[in-house]
Amino acid sequence: MKKSILIISLLLVASVVIASPSFGYLASGKGGSLESSYGGVSLGLVFEPFTMGIAKVETSINIGPDSIKGFCVNDYNISFSTPIFYILSPFDFLFTNKMIWAPQLGVSVGWNASFQFQYGASLSLLHFEEPRFRFDYLAPFIVTHDFKKFGWGFEVLKITYMF
Repeated sequence: MKKSILIISLLLVASVVIASPSFGYLASGKGGSLESSYGGVSLGLVFEPFTMGIAKVETSINIGPDSIKGFCVNDYNISFSTPIFYILSPFDFLFTNKMIWAPQLGVSVGWNASFQFQYGASLSLLHFEEPRFRFDYLAPFIVTHDFKKFGWGFEVLKITYMF
């Protein structure tokens, strides 16, 4: 009897966690530098497989002017991120709705305009969430091709709409 209660409890907890996957799209202003400096607009799709945003998968392309190639697709990325913690936002004076402050850590892999693999890591300390929207402000990231030379950049503002 105890074993069946434990199994049923675990199944109920698991169903609550994975019961509500969410999808969305994003747009952000982004700039950085590795071999050449670039900037532009990043457009992408978001998938949150769990309730409460425990993990997030994003795929995005960065479109904009490049200092060497001119206007082009600068990179394509697939990123995985997770919150460090969740609390009610102490920055409520910035928003009209109640927000949750949830700084995010992320890693990414992708291809640059030269079709080289590109690896990255990001930290979004100013990540805010409400049921439908996610906002990131001034999120720094680092990128590399071969782990010998590193580049850096910022996502100035990223807005994600979840449905």
